[in-house]
Amino acid sequence: MATAALTTLVLLGGAGGSTAVPVGPTPGAAGIGDAYFPRDGNGGYDVAHYEVHVRMALRSGRLTGRTFLTVTATQDLSSFHLDLVLPTDRVLVDGVRASVTRPDRHEVRVVPAEPIAAGRRFRVRVDYHGRPGLAAYGGERPWPGNAGEVVAMGQPHIAPWWFPANDHPRDKATFDLQVRVPRGREAVANGRLVGRRVGRDWTTWHWRMSQPMASYLAFFAAGRFRVQSGVSRGLRSSALRRCGSALWGSPARIRLLARSVSSPASFGAALTAWRCSSTAAS
Repeated sequence: MATAALTTLVLLGGAGGSTAVPVGPTPGAAGIGDAYFPRDGNGGYDVAHYEVHVRMALRSGRLTGRTFLTVTATQDLSSFHLDLVLPTDRVLVDGVRASVTRPDRHEVRVVPAEPIAAGRRFRVRVDYHGRPGLAAYGGERPWPGNAGEVVAMGQPHIAPWWFPANDHPRDKATFDLQVRVPRGREAVANGRLVGRRVGRDWTTWHWRMSQPMASYLAFFAAGRFRVQSGVSRGLRSSALRRCGSALWGSPARIRLLARSVSSPASFGAALTAWRCSSTAAS
């Protein structure tokens, strides 16, 4: 789309009459306007869907990622920001490589090859890599893990440690989360398990959350687990059995949590819990 098509006119009134001043695309804000966390989220666009692909090498702690964002511009954009603390390798907007700068550790500034008109839906691809466990920003390092397992979970911040996001609850989206882990390890994430591909060295687990949610709610856990799934009173749940890393220690705790969750069926898969087995896994 040509830049000229994005130009609007502002009429400036004065003693001599009105003057038409062209106003072109402008940068999206590096922050959505949160008074407590001014760098969280971004202005100028709304994310409808995240398609996240990550490979987690547990021993080294290295994560390699490729995320696709389906986005709608809410203003005429000359550039926009994403929240990500890991180094980027490249960014494409509708398949065309974009220019990238890093105003700070938390922000990725993307300048597309052509401006983006308000109301236009576009697709962003970000390739990136890094060791999330070593990444710190704003005094936070929300990445618990070791050489055997990792849990990407935190509030209010975790998304920028493993995928680029418009990281604020005001911008909710649906998710496809594909987590690749060494063969023999499991990965669990939000929503329903819709696929699993087993290769010679790696296994990819594909989870889908079909109801929009805030980016900080997206999570995954990878390690040597026994995954148990089922339905109880209309609540679809997945439980991981692994001693030494349990968040809840008994089936009774899981049942208590299940009773405390409201309208689970309408939200999809609303509960994921950790349940300790009788013997520790290696």
